[in-house]
Amino acid sequence: MSAAHKRLTGGLVFLALSGFYGWEAGNIALFFTREGQVFTARTVPYALSLLGIAFSLFLVIPAALTLIGKPAADAGAAQGAVRRLDWRPVILLVVLMSAYVALFSLLGFLVATTGFLIGAFAVLGGRGPRALLVIPIGTVAVFWLLVSVVMNIHLAEGTIWNVFR
Repeated sequence: MSAAHKRLTGGLVFLALSGFYGWEAGNIALFFTREGQVFTARTVPYALSLLGIAFSLFLVIPAALTLIGKPAADAGAAQGAVRRLDWRPVILLVVLMSAYVALFSLLGFLVATTGFLIGAFAVLGGRGPRALLVIPIGTVAVFWLLVSVVMNIHLAEGTIWNVFR
């Protein structure tokens, strides 16, 4: 599979995911007291969706222009390329994401997201305490501070913490 094919395929997948994310952002419930405000719970998801669409178009358009006029790749070569891919990290990340979704309401944002990021860094080859602990914990802490303290948006605490109250 040529580099242009990879960019086109990756860009189209990213374009579809960004479009779906933007579509689903419309389903985010707004408090009746915040409906007239400029900055709501939908603002950041809409902005991320638009950025994702723009960046994916930066991949798709040049790759498509490169491929115009070139003969189609051999189907056998494409199948061989798919077989040579390393599917282990993909499967592990899907399992991690499923566990994250399943445990989110139980553990809450801070613990579930930190655990997911530590696991994702480990699957993707992060080694050492900085990559596996400092970066995920710092990222989650900064994001939590921005969303909870600065924007005053409630993030799930987790039902397990009711045991300690």
